[in-house]
Amino acid sequence: RQYFYYKGRCCLLLNQLDSAEHYFRKVYHPGMSAIEMNPMYKGLLNVFVQKNITDSIAKYSILYCEANDSSLVAKDQLLIAQLTASYNYSRHRDKASMEHQKAMREKQKNTVLYFVLILTLLLFFIVVLGMRRRKKMLHIKYLYKTERLEQVMGQLTTMRKQKEEYESLLRRS
Repeated sequence: RQYFYYKGRCCLLLNQLDSAEHYFRKVYHPGMSAIEMNPMYKGLLNVFVQKNITDSIAKYSILYCEANDSSLVAKDQLLIAQLTASYNYSRHRDKASMEHQKAMREKQKNTVLYFVLILTLLLFFIVVLGMRRRKKMLHIKYLYKTERLEQVMGQLTTMRKQKEEYESLLRRS
């Protein structure tokens, strides 16, 4: 869903307002929390501000404020939960260990992703270079064959002239 948000932001910056609105609307999915709706409402509000549609500006500014307030309440609740959890050392330590493992898994995923990306690019370049070599070889063969054809045509022309000379000599005799 973040992809659609960033795609919408990009379209908004490029002044493609209809596309931006489309991508911001694709951020929504059923069962979204208010925190997740916050960027969607903010993006739609920015689109309608640029389009200067006042009723939609009013609607999405209210929705954005509500989502923002809900996210602030959730952040406050998260802060209180964090303070409470800081007194529970064993839970905190276990959570830190789980976060570390999660970060390591993400790092491994990113490493594999980069490796696959590099491998794909390398294969792409190999294929492109192979195609260029093949094209160059075909061009060289074409030039060779056209040169050879010109030689044969020259020989054929010479042979025709010689044939005409022989025939004219035979006719004279």
